[in-house]
Amino acid sequence: MKKFRTACFLLIAALLCGAVCGCAADRSEVPESSSTNVQVNGIDEADIVKLLPGGYIIKLQSDGITVSKAKSGLVTVLKKNPIVDYSPRKMFVCGNVLVAIGGITRVYIYEPEDDYYYSDGWLYAAQTEIRLYDITEPESGGEDLPMLRSILVRGDYAASRLYLGKLYVQTILNSEQTLGYDIKDSLTGNKKLAAYAPRGNSGDYEYRRGSDYYNGGAILVCLNLNHYTAEYKATFYDCLIKDMYFSEQGIFFIAGYYERVWELFFLFFPRNTIYFSNYIFSADAETLQIKAVSAGLRSPNWGNAIADRFSLHAAENHLFVVTREKDRSFSVRAYGLDLKLISKLDGVARNETLHGVTFEDGYCYFVTYRNVDPLFKVDISDPKNIKLVGELKIPGFSEYLKPFSCYMLGLGYTDGRQVKVSLFDISGDEPVEINNVVIVNFSYVEAINNPKAILVNEPNNIFGFSVGNSYYVFGIEDGRLSVRKKLDTDGSASSRIVRAVTISGYFYALSDSAIESYALPEFGFVDAFSVKINV
Repeated sequence: MKKFRTACFLLIAALLCGAVCGCAADRSEVPESSSTNVQVNGIDEADIVKLLPGGYIIKLQSDGITVSKAKSGLVTVLKKNPIVDYSPRKMFVCGNVLVAIGGITRVYIYEPEDDYYYSDGWLYAAQTEIRLYDITEPESGGEDLPMLRSILVRGDYAASRLYLGKLYVQTILNSEQTLGYDIKDSLTGNKKLAAYAPRGNSGDYEYRRGSDYYNGGAILVCLNLNHYTAEYKATFYDCLIKDMYFSEQGIFFIAGYYERVWELFFLFFPRNTIYFSNYIFSADAETLQIKAVSAGLRSPNWGNAIADRFSLHAAENHLFVVTREKDRSFSVRAYGLDLKLISKLDGVARNETLHGVTFEDGYCYFVTYRNVDPLFKVDISDPKNIKLVGELKIPGFSEYLKPFSCYMLGLGYTDGRQVKVSLFDISGDEPVEINNVVIVNFSYVEAINNPKAILVNEPNNIFGFSVGNSYYVFGIEDGRLSVRKKLDTDGSASSRIVRAVTISGYFYALSDSAIESYALPEFGFVDAFSVKINV
């Protein structure tokens, strides 16, 4: 019996050791290639660079789309697809299908005498084009990409996601003008959609077509890319959608309404006033139908009570939202998936402005700013009891927060509007700034407003983005943030590095006209390759 107990103990110890070693091995394993920096893991977002397994780089540039093969630091351009009648802005890759989105066109209808929605005297309706290309054989079949399908959707492009092989594209209708159709498909023809009002037509909000208070509309299209020739689903939401948050729990829209409210003026006289309020409504990812609508949230001075999609986070059948209240303070709210309020923490950072927001491991982190940068840490592990556990006040502010390894990285500005990257220790209740790196003489960085411009690769210890004419690669060495590599360009628009990727131990810096390669981990220069289409 004693030998049996000893054997059992050794077996359990071995299993535990294997589990721990396995976790360590998984963390240290370097993936074949990097991926787009997205808000929710597993839900892809459109960008100007996408990677295919096997070392293929698909790049959207000013003169078209290129497909290149990267191997051991060497780059071979395989496809050069010039675009003369189309201006794509973003891309997705799903299996053997490349999706290019954008190409906004304005169809001019007639010349009115006086109308709010016109350009150069002509009334127009905007359209967003979705083109599907075949990339089954990137190394054969000539330089052009065969086009499979074209879909025109009425409205200006707003957002898109790719989830489980399904493409979701949302457009915004800022005017009531129509073309007689909402969707024009190269395979199935024209389609007119029935307008669906998420809040109904109760008349409690302004809906004066053609006026400054027109609430607008939005179209959401869902196309299964596994069967790209199949019929798609589309819905016309009769409201103004400000942003879209997509999660495994469903689709959540931040909507805005101009509402008419009767209130007393000087205690005795009623006054008809227009206010702007935010609502959240959730849609089913399969049917695109509305499942729930929240109560209205009104912010002071006609501002948005909900800043953007980064203020939302869905987890374990709950939705957490950072909101601005009428008293100019901020709240962290917990909703059920029916969008009924469960609880909230309010009264935080009154009279300040909201900047970066992120959620990680049962906590909400957000930054506000007035004179100093408070980084707040809020415990949301119990939706019925949201608690503020700590805050850090430092000069400047972070516009974007990103969990990185066991730390938090903040990208923002100093008080003097210089670019600042901060490393925070968030292991305790009170966040601690370990150190920061300031990049002087620059005040605008695309990555601050567009996180997809950031290369985040934890296994290779890389956090990189472009600043002016240089690309900075940061890493954490001995528990402190440092610049691992700075890549300088000649300053021309075509040479400025817009994205970077890693593939099988090599770092590739992508500009509009070229791809440069470097060997990791020391960033030894390998070569530079032209990817110009029109030479």
